[in-house]
This record gives sequence, structure tokens and C-alpha cells, in this order.
Amino acid sequence: MLLVVNIKENSPTVEEALANFELELENAKLQNAKILKVIHGYGSSGVGGAILRKLKQTLPHLKRTNQIKDYFSGATFDIANPKVLALAKKVPDLLYDEDISHQNIGVTFIVLDN
Repeated sequence: MLLVVNIKENSPTVEEALANFELELENAKLQNAKILKVIHGYGSSGVGGAILRKLKQTLPHLKRTNQIKDYFSGATFDIANPKVLALAKKVPDLLYDEDISHQNIGVTFIVLDN
């Protein structure tokens, strides 16, 4: 199952967005989701927003500590990627997601179980 969460909605602070992300991550695990798509936006600066930067700092730690299996930037989440194709075979909902193969840097796909 693919779940989607929007942590940029209502223009939160970085701290609020990350707190919401943590809650939604736990919720996704409780629902036995396989993939969590996080909409965080890209920011208006042209170099990535503060929420995106903080999430990029957080995800490697979550992976190292086995809290998530893996993660992909929307920019690289392409069906031509063998890892993404393997995920799509396990989670067919991915094939219908509007951001697959569209190089959307404003989203991140988090693998919770594979």
C-alpha cells in the first residue's frame, strides 16, 4: 500500500513539518504501508527549501537505524530504475502515482517494507 502525506500544507515551520513527518511515518507503519510518499515542496529559493534540506538530513539516519528501508528523491524515482521497478511490482499503486518518472524534486518516496 502507498500512503501520501503533505508536510508542507498550511506553510508550517521546519520543526512543525518534521514533527508531522514523524507522526505520519509512525502512522504509515501502523497501517502496514509499504511506501510513504512525502510531499515537502522544493522551496522558492531555487536551491531547495528548508523542509527539504532538513528531511534530507533526517532520512540517512532513519535508514542507518533501520527505521526505514530506503528512500528516493522524486527526481530519481523513475520506473527505468531497477529498484523502483522492483518496488512497483510489489506495490502496484506506484504505477499510477502522478510523480513516478516525472522528476519531481518536491516529493520523496520512503520505502517502509520490501
